[in-house]
Parts: sequence; C-alpha cells; structure tokens
Amino acid sequence: MSEEALYENQPTKRRRIELMADKSIAARIPESPAAASYAQSHKIAQSDKYVSRSSKNRPRNTRSIAQKTKFYKWIIDHIDHPFPTDKDRQHLCIDAFDKKDFYWWFSNHRHRNLVCTVDDQGKKQYRPKLTFYKTCQRLGLDIPWAIPEEIKRHLKRTNV
Repeated sequence: MSEEALYENQPTKRRRIELMADKSIAARIPESPAAASYAQSHKIAQSDKYVSRSSKNRPRNTRSIAQKTKFYKWIIDHIDHPFPTDKDRQHLCIDAFDKKDFYWWFSNHRHRNLVCTVDDQGKKQYRPKLTFYKTCQRLGLDIPWAIPEEIKRHLKRTNV
C-alpha cells in the first residue's frame, strides 16, 4: 500500500501534512533512504552557504566601528539632507562597500534613526530619534545641536 493511499480518505491539506510528518520521521531514522537523502541535501546546502549572493544565505556583514563612526559623523554634519552623493561615497568608504550596500546602509539608518517632517514651506526636515542619540553616545560622538530634554533624561537613565 502506497503512502498516499494511507491518507486517501482525509482532506487534501491534512493528507499533505500527515505525509510530510511521516517523511520527517523517516528522515530521522539513520537507515532509511529518506535520511540519506536529507543528509546529502543538507551537506550541499551547507557547502553552498557562502557561495550564494541571495540575502537569505549570505552571512551578515557588520560594519567596523571606524566605518560606523565615519558614517554617523557624516549624518550629523548633513542632518538637513542626509542623502550622500557618489562623491561622498568615495570619501566615506573605509571598508569594502559596493554601491548598493552603501546606499542601503544610509536608507536603513535614515528610516531607523531619523524622523522626517515637513515644515510650512513644504521642505523636509530630519530630526534624530532616541536610537540615533544612543548610537552616537556609544560611538563617543558629540552632537553640535541642543539635545531635547526628554532624550537627555533617557540617555542619563541608560548611561547609569
């Protein structure tokens, strides 16, 4: 009797779940062909782990402290318009950075650390969030503008 025939009378979704569960159990039994197949595919997946450029398989690439410090200093100096140009990119890159990763880093940090508001004239203004101040504090960067009192209170609480 085939595996599919065992679950013939059950609804399709439940049949698939039961069949997957049986295959999963079979893969755990060392002598079964399913286990050998699983082990082989797992070895292939592990060997290809660092070859693939897809975001799922690529190891996380964290930036050095020097690189982060330079980027955050640039954001502090250009808080009115935190969008680096190609010329800025050439000056700012310490670590190996391709163009896409560079712009993604700045895009992510604008969204995570800055609040965008629009003034009366329709001009965008960027204001740092608490996370920005915490990161600057951790990196030892000075902020040249007045820090709001509520943020100072949060920074003192986390600093103690």
